[in-house]
Amino acid sequence: VIGSVDRIVQNGNNDSHLFFIGSDNISWVSVDCGLSIEAYNYGEKISDVYYHPLDANLILVTASSLSKSKINSENTYDLFISKNAGY
Repeated sequence: VIGSVDRIVQNGNNDSHLFFIGSDNISWVSVDCGLSIEAYNYGEKISDVYYHPLDANLILVTASSLSKSKINSENTYDLFISKNAGY
């Protein structure tokens, strides 16, 4: 088992586009309503996925990671943009 799905985000303009936010830094993308999926390890925990309201292939992904410094540890957030539905 490669982890579990924490949440499924469906594109509001194209119901067949799904983004599966998973545990253990693994997420999955499907453009055919889950008939086929492709797993990705972004190296960071995906926090949220936002689909562009007009372009089904354009998504914004936020990811969190623990940043360690000599003084303290804190969560940092990175922002990714995908132009191909998360692939």
